[in-house]
Amino acid sequence: MLRGLSDQVTFSFLVIAGIVMAVEQALKDAPKLAAVLPGWVSSSLWNYVPLLFLIAAGIVWTVGWIKRRFKPVPVSEDKSLTTDTAAKLKPERIATAIAVEPKLKIHSALYGVGNDSDIQIADKLNGQKREGLVLAVNNNLVNHPPEGKFRHLAVKYSWDGGEPQTVSIPEDGWLMLPPDAQIQKLHSQVEVAEAKLRQRESRLEQLQRQLDKADRTIAENKAVAKTPQIHVYLNEMAWGLRKYWLDRTFVFLDCTVVSINKSTSVLSISAFVRMSDGSRLRCKVMDSLSEWRYEVSYSGKRSELEELSLWAKLKNEPLEEERKQSGWLGLEVPLSEEVFTKRHPEIAAIDLGVTDAKTVEHVITFSAPWIGHPEKHLIVAKHVTQQ
Repeated sequence: MLRGLSDQVTFSFLVIAGIVMAVEQALKDAPKLAAVLPGWVSSSLWNYVPLLFLIAAGIVWTVGWIKRRFKPVPVSEDKSLTTDTAAKLKPERIATAIAVEPKLKIHSALYGVGNDSDIQIADKLNGQKREGLVLAVNNNLVNHPPEGKFRHLAVKYSWDGGEPQTVSIPEDGWLMLPPDAQIQKLHSQVEVAEAKLRQRESRLEQLQRQLDKADRTIAENKAVAKTPQIHVYLNEMAWGLRKYWLDRTFVFLDCTVVSINKSTSVLSISAFVRMSDGSRLRCKVMDSLSEWRYEVSYSGKRSELEELSLWAKLKNEPLEEERKQSGWLGLEVPLSEEVFTKRHPEIAAIDLGVTDAKTVEHVITFSAPWIGHPEKHLIVAKHVTQQ
């Protein structure tokens, strides 16, 4: 399809060049015919004629292309182009060839205090460039501002064919349509950050509650740990009488042991005596009392002390919760000759340490005066074989 005069002239020049070349070829193949024709017809100059026409055709076509390339495209009265026409244009020319419909459309704009006296200024806003709108909201928008305080501009608009939206801007504020995309993005990011912050705060509160609960549990456990779990009560005390032992004496304690909170077992028992002079001696807790018997002096009643051994009972069975174990403990107290010169060494106190299954030692102190009045020998423990 030929477009314009330049294309037609170019086509004509090409046709003429072709005809000349065809005639020349024919005369070369028919020398007899060339001999009878005038000299100018068979001249060798015709060999340059097709070249001249081709050059002229190229010049004409180039001039025509340049004119079409830079000639403004006429726009129809409805200021619109068909899709086919727009597709044939270069991208940089489409913006100038098509009358773009404004993206911002103002449906209504009422300025006032929110009653019947509000003034409609939608036409005024639509008359401005509407790729976007930034406007100071004040009384300059109208000729006669409505009376009253707290005036505002209520605008109903749509953007790029979207759903209508409404904004209200107080007097002395700024109307920005559409809302700045970066501001919207920041608002969205702030909302997301606030949601995450609320989640983290909720998680922190949950962790804090767990931590408080753990602290209370630890405090309760510490309080329980500080509270003695095993109680030992002294029922009676007696001296052990044995001849020819000048470097030691024997003390027997009738005790009751109770586990306060839960069942446990007793791993070991240790003892110290504190003398009246302030010295402190470590005692040996006797594993076996088989060489001793229990006598009641005023009645003459006797029994084997091993049968009444508290340490034997504690080793053979656990100490159950709130259940008592009673019996005798024998302590071997090392003494110097100086101390033993007295009839009875002056023991001011006895420290008894009971270690439970958790290797916690519970120390109990028994101080004079002694239960049972051992100095009167109301209850005595004697060696079975007198020496």
